[in-house]
Amino acid sequence: RNQNPLIANLRLSSDLKKGIENWAIIEGKITNRSSRPIKIGLPKILIGKGNTILYTHLVRINQTLQPGQSVAINESIPKSWLGVSFMSGLEVKIEDWDSSN
Repeated sequence: RNQNPLIANLRLSSDLKKGIENWAIIEGKITNRSSRPIKIGLPKILIGKGNTILYTHLVRINQTLQPGQSVAINESIPKSWLGVSFMSGLEVKIEDWDSSN
């Protein structure tokens, strides 16, 4: 498979708002770094540590990104779904983004 023409700049953080400190926030953006438009349907966000995937999350985008264009991601999930007590060292990646097959 070719190098992913999309670059995901996502980070995972805790939401410390009153009463919902048990939520993990996935935020950032996905950018089309290729020279062609790319249709993005339901990309899968993977949260993991090393080679272990702890959680996957589908994001509904359904949009065509032009070269250099970005789309913002802002998702919340319960921290308990990650199965870990702390989030340092967790990685956020994206896959299955191409909906043109």
